[in-house]
Amino acid sequence: TGTNSNKLFVPGNVKYEFTLVENADGSLTLSYAEAKEEETEAPTTEETEAPTTEETEAPTAEETEAPTTEETEAPTTEETEAPTTEETEAPTKVTNLVASDVTDTSVTLKWDAFAGATKYWIYRNGFAYTDTTETTYTFSALNTNTTYAFGVAAVVDGVMTEQVTISVTTLVEVTEAPTTEETEAPTTVELEVGYYLVGTLNGENLWGVEALTADRMLKANPGNEGEYMLDWTFYDGDAIKVVYFDGEQIAQWFNDGGEDYHIDGKKDGDNTIYFRPEGNDSWSYFYFTVPTTETEDPTTEETEAPTDAPTDAPTDAPTDAPTDAPTEAALPAGYYLVGKTNGVESWTVETLSIDRLMKDEDGDGIYTLYWTTYNGDEYKAVYYNGTSFENWYPNTADNYKIGSAEKTGYCLVQCSPEGKLTNSNKVFSINKA
Repeated sequence: TGTNSNKLFVPGNVKYEFTLVENADGSLTLSYAEAKEEETEAPTTEETEAPTTEETEAPTAEETEAPTTEETEAPTTEETEAPTTEETEAPTKVTNLVASDVTDTSVTLKWDAFAGATKYWIYRNGFAYTDTTETTYTFSALNTNTTYAFGVAAVVDGVMTEQVTISVTTLVEVTEAPTTEETEAPTTVELEVGYYLVGTLNGENLWGVEALTADRMLKANPGNEGEYMLDWTFYDGDAIKVVYFDGEQIAQWFNDGGEDYHIDGKKDGDNTIYFRPEGNDSWSYFYFTVPTTETEDPTTEETEAPTDAPTDAPTDAPTDAPTDAPTEAALPAGYYLVGKTNGVESWTVETLSIDRLMKDEDGDGIYTLYWTTYNGDEYKAVYYNGTSFENWYPNTADNYKIGSAEKTGYCLVQCSPEGKLTNSNKVFSINKA
């Protein structure tokens, strides 16, 4: 009785709807029709399977692998390696060296404190000038319109760091513009090619090419071909050499590698230096000489080569040199430094020269001389009576040997015949000046 409705599916996934109706006579009528598909089941299969694979697998690979490589490896390399390099290279030398308060006669240097430094060595034109425990130093009494090379090196646990240098030019007047023009032009353009006097002159270290000036250029000696000369005011204690300037740099030194030529009280004042690039055997320093100003005989001897006619100089000078008579006659009695300097042996009367004479400047019985020494040198002092040697200091078989940095370079030599020195032998010592 009544109406029954059922939903069925046939093969092929085609859906039909069947209706069974009971007629008045009690019979049953079955009818069917194709039903509309429902939109809930088919889309469900597609939306759950396909999207699930894409949304879980593809995004997972991208979001976990790619970001991991970038965020963990790249930043790690940059943050660990770069700072390490900077921290190891930084403390090798003094930093931020600057010059301030530059005037025509003074310059103040300033720099950053160096970790662990007990003191700082100050340099001027390549030579050690002084030391300080401060991080600033002022040079005074400088020459006007002059370029200086200043340097600073720290000392840590007795070891010196690399030197830092700075070039500074003192002023001409109050303004800086004339300073730049007047210091650069003479050095690079106006200085002629030729021979120049360099050295420690009246306390100033004038050794480098930046310190060359036109007034120290030697001119040809009109009285002697191949010889050069320069009138100059020398001071007791000056140490000098002659150099050849090729227009850009110092190309040759005279004496190259040998000791400096020292000016004493007998050669200071207004004087003349005579120089021969080929050398002169009658001169004790070979390349040049500065005549003695106190007595006539030494002056005659030293200036004989320039005074003679050009034909006599090459012939007579080498011939007369072996006789030694002029040399011995010119040398006064006194205490002299003898020994081996930079490989050159000078132990005999024949090798004595006036620049080796030691003087008792203070009248205390201690004779002194400033001399340039080299590692491996050997020395003694000797008393020369005008003809021969009498006494040696020290009077032992062992020579005084130079074997440390504290005793090489520009040094003070002392001899006390009465044994007043404080070192072990009491009579002879050499220490850096």
